[in-house]
Amino acid sequence: MREVGPRILVAIRRYARDDHHAQDLLQDCWAHILGRLDRFRGDTSFATWAIRVSKNLCSSKRRDEKRKGITEVPLGASADAAAGALDALEEQRRHLRHAVYAGLARIPDRERDAILLRVIQGRSPAATAERLGVSRAGERAIFRRGMRNLARTKELRGLLPDWKGFR
Repeated sequence: MREVGPRILVAIRRYARDDHHAQDLLQDCWAHILGRLDRFRGDTSFATWAIRVSKNLCSSKRRDEKRKGITEVPLGASADAAAGALDALEEQRRHLRHAVYAGLARIPDRERDAILLRVIQGRSPAATAERLGVSRAGERAIFRRGMRNLARTKELRGLLPDWKGFR
């Protein structure tokens, strides 16, 4: 949990309204993962499988909330305050997105391709390896090196303190 938890948190953070909600989602994810542990086949790493299960759970929860029209506004908060909080969150996301893309522009092409294929397009490690024309071990090395280099770029340095797996 110590090794994979921070990676899951980074992966599901975009589904959360705030840090407290992200921690709640992480707890839900671990309960969901443990309930489905018998479905882990071992054809990918446990971390990859756990992150995918977590993202699927969070995506499903978000769909359910939208379908039911659930929005959480703190008690006593006015509509203007809620709108201001949403604007601030959107600005924070925009800043992070800009930092990620600026960081991606600074790393080598092959590493950037591996990250884009795996993270942005959601391809499997095997599909990414095939697309890059390397072995799965080679793809894994390229991807990890790229993530480490991305985390070290000046745009992202210090911005993602929970990204410990790639520092």
